[in-house]
Amino acid sequence: MIRHQAKVRTATGDDLPVDRALNTMASVLYDAVLVPCGQDSTATLRQDGYAMHFILEAYKHAKPVAAFGSGVDLLRDTGVRGPQLAENTDITADQGVVTSTAAADDLDGERGDEFATTFATDIARHRAWERDTDAVPA
Repeated sequence: MIRHQAKVRTATGDDLPVDRALNTMASVLYDAVLVPCGQDSTATLRQDGYAMHFILEAYKHAKPVAAFGSGVDLLRDTGVRGPQLAENTDITADQGVVTSTAAADDLDGERGDEFATTFATDIARHRAWERDTDAVPA
């Protein structure tokens, strides 16, 4: 993985600027973390210890976390335990974690609005203090 400022190419071929390298930023400096879908993207992130730590650290610090599509499997792979995670395309919200197995194209319209609104509500709460994260090794 590139460890310097660069660009990220989207699925549609657009380039997005990158503000910071992942290995130089702590997740605690952010209000929330969203783990997106995309088999290639999540496979790459799964192999990157910095990425896995970033997600788990945000979870440990009670930050709101959301994941959709294959991002839900990546979230499971970080070791997040406790909140109920989605098993299907329905939106599941538990302990400040919002998930749906719906991929990007299936998470639009009303379902996408509900996902975004639920995540925004958790972000407005700032932290999910009801989480028991004592055993989380981040």
